[in-house]
Amino acid sequence: MISNAFYRKCFSLYLVVVFLSAPSSVNAQSVYEPTAQAAELNKRGEEFLNNRAYAEAAKQFRKALAIDPNYEVALRNLGTAQEALGKDELAAGTLQKAIKIAPDDAIALNGLGHAYFHQNKYQESADAYKKAIAIHDSYPEPWNGLGAALLKLGKT
Repeated sequence: MISNAFYRKCFSLYLVVVFLSAPSSVNAQSVYEPTAQAAELNKRGEEFLNNRAYAEAAKQFRKALAIDPNYEVALRNLGTAQEALGKDELAAGTLQKAIKIAPDDAIALNGLGHAYFHQNKYQESADAYKKAIAIHDSYPEPWNGLGAALLKLGKT
């Protein structure tokens, strides 16, 4: 049997792969321009995220948000880091804030689907994945997540 710690480690690596592999066309085109300082902190956080230093990444994203609380990309990234750290409920709340600011962010919706899935909230997970797919139907990650959620719901 696979241990929860091993599963979480594999999942955190998966999150980084998803984060790095999301096609640029999936990213919602934002008209919002963050402050230069917030953008730099977010960039540092992304570097930590890419190197699987999730706690440090989260710290950088929180610093960016302290400067610019409406910086949706930093919110989405913070949610990704929180999810990788196993803070699923916190991640869901953070990602919901990001989606409130940018409802067409398929990456944030996909992350929300992951957060719900890991809380055993499979219907909410499936709903988030379906919204991501409706926005960007060629983004493969939410399709994978939707399949897993539907399996858990017995809807195959």
